[in-house]
Amino acid sequence: MDRKNSRKKKLSAAICIAIEAVIVIFIYFKFYYMIISSVKANSDILANPFLITQGLHFENYVTAFQKVMKYLGNSFIITGGVVAGVLFVGTASAYIFARFQFPFKNALFLFILAFMMIPDTMTLIPSFVLVTKLKLVNTFWAVILPTVTMGQIMYILVIRAFIEGIPND
Repeated sequence: MDRKNSRKKKLSAAICIAIEAVIVIFIYFKFYYMIISSVKANSDILANPFLITQGLHFENYVTAFQKVMKYLGNSFIITGGVVAGVLFVGTASAYIFARFQFPFKNALFLFILAFMMIPDTMTLIPSFVLVTKLKLVNTFWAVILPTVTMGQIMYILVIRAFIEGIPND
């Protein structure tokens, strides 16, 4: 009886290992194919798609980098602008909410926090209309300014709590 259970356990373990091996092969094959294809000429990819060919073309990486460089630059400009804007405006706002006393401070803070309830997709059309009226269409500012305004809320919440934890001395 124990031998039968032992054999069943070994068989089930072997089946599980085989299934896992097949899954791993499927997962890693994509990466293998991507790397192999990236160093081949287009004609080699079609002629022999799965094997390494003699002529490796590492200049494909240079060509790809040249084509993508413009878009990477745009991403760095937009990201840098958004980060700088959120840091500057958000830190100033959080400092004011944390250190100064003024009428309706808590009500105003709750009003600002209420904007977290609005999904970003609901602000797309009003943002587009505003950007169009400001004549910022097809500029970096058309992306940076709306993103800065929507990124403020969470940043103010977090940094206000941080600044309140710092002693006033």
